Amino acid sequence: MRKSMYGFKYNNKREYAEFYVQAILERYETVLKQHNFDAIIPVPIHKNKAKKRGYNQAEVLAKELSKALEVPMLTDYLLRVVDTTPQKELNDKERKTSMNFNQITTNRNNNLNNNQNENNVIHINDEDDDSISELKRQ
Repeated sequence: MRKSMYGFKYNNKREYAEFYVQAILERYETVLKQHNFDAIIPVPIHKNKAKKRGYNQAEVLAKELSKALEVPMLTDYLLRVVDTTPQKELNDKERKTSMNFNQITTNRNNNLNNNQNENNVIHINDEDDDSISELKRQ
């Protein structure tokens, strides 16, 4: 699975997103649909990484999940403000300390609609550890 995720993230294997979403739905579809989320928000990558990779894999995954759950996706709600060292270049201890919530902020020009609640959203992140459990607004 790790090799597959690496290909998805770094080798432009966007078609893998459909497989990952199917795996997510096999396990969590009932719970996800019962919760009735207001939006799906992909965690952004820094613009430098986006330029280098050509896409944000979390956004690709979020788009597939958005279609499957029929929940709107908000791609510009969050902004990555710090260009961090890639997680693959860090050891476990460095990974735990490298992610911090001050690296991500909300885009003040793209707020949720009046009928959407920022506490009722799914954040899609590509991190393969549990160092990020929740995004906090600055």
